[in-house]
Amino acid sequence: MYSFFFSHGRTALLNGIKLNNFLKNDIILIPDYLCEIVEITLKFLNLKIVKYKINDDFTINIQSLKSKLKFKKIRALIIVNYFGFPQKINLIKKICRKHNIMLIEDNSHGHGGLVNKRLLGTRGNFGFSSPRKVFKIYSGGVLYSQKKFSIKLAKYKYGLKSILIRKINDFFLTKIFIKKYFSFKKDYSNPFMKRDNIIYNKNIDNFSLSKITISNIKKEKFKRYNNYMIWVKFLKNNNINPIFKKIDKDLMIWCLPFYVRDSNEAKKWFLWGQNNGITIFSWPDLSIDNIQKNTRCFKRWKKLVCLPLDIPSNFLKKVCN
Repeated sequence: MYSFFFSHGRTALLNGIKLNNFLKNDIILIPDYLCEIVEITLKFLNLKIVKYKINDDFTINIQSLKSKLKFKKIRALIIVNYFGFPQKINLIKKICRKHNIMLIEDNSHGHGGLVNKRLLGTRGNFGFSSPRKVFKIYSGGVLYSQKKFSIKLAKYKYGLKSILIRKINDFFLTKIFIKKYFSFKKDYSNPFMKRDNIIYNKNIDNFSLSKITISNIKKEKFKRYNNYMIWVKFLKNNNINPIFKKIDKDLMIWCLPFYVRDSNEAKKWFLWGQNNGITIFSWPDLSIDNIQKNTRCFKRWKKLVCLPLDIPSNFLKKVCN
């Protein structure tokens, strides 16, 4: 497959759809638990969305998926490797072949991850990942495609605020100090807080591309694997089980997710993280409609807690001891 770099994962998805000549009102099957920006991108392209259910363990609800195959004009199916953990794909591929449906693999959470020596994001007709979720860069989305992409786009431009944030992130202790002692702490229990609903149809900037090129992916995987195991031990001492109990060293894991009893307990975790200089959060940015109607997805969101893996292991050990 060919690889093409864009500003964001959503940009890679947008251009992958354009490259494969999707038509107006073509139907795309997507999981019901997903960032709103994916829906916004698909609707921007005048595509129709049909949602299938995702189980509590973030596997695909096959019965729900099969029930959606009755619709005509289904052009594609999007599957998501949640938090960098790969979906089992053999049955999904059989379903797609039988119904002549394109398979799109969303690996936004797990850039560079491998399963059976196969790069995640390349197991379908096309796929995409988001290296900006892994590395400290301004922009970064990758399209994996069987077709060549030849359209020239303007490069992503970042401002002074983005430069300042990156500089702070480069000095971890400074970042911790700001999170612990400054008053502008974010309320991660507020589902309306994080909103990035802009469709950036741009290429990746030069700095971010060079950073990806020189970064040691194996080293980053090892750090995240090590941090995952530190968190697992910490959770075990608190009688909590992670959703994903097994982790492969070839994967690039974005964070460690687990469930709590309710939103009040989740908020305690968010505050505990802030008091220790660690960003603990829920995911994803659900649609406002989901939130206002208190849907099944929003009820899950209120109980989901995500622990970061991008912090120095020595610091994490001190926090967890």
